Amino acid sequence: MRKPRNPKYTVKAYYIENDITTVFYCKEKKMRNLTNEMGASMALSNGERLLETDSMIEFKMNETVKIANETLLVQESNGEIDPSDLNSMRGNPKYIQFVLVR
Repeated sequence: MRKPRNPKYTVKAYYIENDITTVFYCKEKKMRNLTNEMGASMALSNGERLLETDSMIEFKMNETVKIANETLLVQESNGEIDPSDLNSMRGNPKYIQFVLVR
C-alpha cells in the first residue's frame, strides 16, 4: 500500500529481516549517553537511539536497521495511536512507532 511520505520524517533507513530489505523514513527522537563526574555528556559509539516513524512495518527484536553507514539492532519497539488521524475514531487507527536501536 502506497502512502504519501510525512515531511517531518527526513532520515531514510532500511529495515532488514531475513535478507529482505524494506525502506522507511524516520526521525531520531533522542540519544541516550553517559555523563562524567562533572555532568558533561560523553557521546558513545554504542549509544542507544530512539527512532520515531509512521511506517506500517512490524519491527521485531534483534533484527537489523541500517541508517547511513551504521548497522544497528532493534532492542524494543512500541507504538501509540496517531492523534492527527481521524480514522482512529472509526476503528482503523494508524500508529506512530518508537523503535529503540543499539
